[in-house]
Amino acid sequence: MNLKQTLTFAAVAGLAAAAVAWQLSITPVYKNPLPKHLAGNWLLDKEMTIKLAPESRLAKFGSLSFTNDTNVLDKLSNVADRLKDKNLIMAGMLTIDGNTHPYVIHEKEGCSTLIWFHQGVDTKVGDPVAKCINLILAADSTNDMLFLGDETGLRNSSVCYKRK
Repeated sequence: MNLKQTLTFAAVAGLAAAAVAWQLSITPVYKNPLPKHLAGNWLLDKEMTIKLAPESRLAKFGSLSFTNDTNVLDKLSNVADRLKDKNLIMAGMLTIDGNTHPYVIHEKEGCSTLIWFHQGVDTKVGDPVAKCINLILAADSTNDMLFLGDETGLRNSSVCYKRK
């Protein structure tokens, strides 16, 4: 192999490695309950939400439904550069009051953030929306509680959901 062939081969190998590096993947987590227990249907818990944040903009979402489907990552390839540094622990489809969107959840220092992409102008996938997400497991799974809140920790922005 001459020098030109060697350089061409090295360049192609470098491009292939870069393409693999941009692929999104899920990191298994063992202590976070979201990947194992989030999937399913959720209804706004109005009583709890009124206690938390009676004027929260998120309270307009009456029902949520989550799937757990890593194949959704393939649909997010055109936003992979924005998600490449995230520790993704879950992906799927999120249905909010009948409108379905791809989502991912990433974890950083024990905090989980839900990112979904709604119809918009930012990308082919849609504009990203990010909210803190926490799942509290009850002795009986029908009593589990799901909390969404503002990423910056603003008061008066949290909502609570119960299993449907």
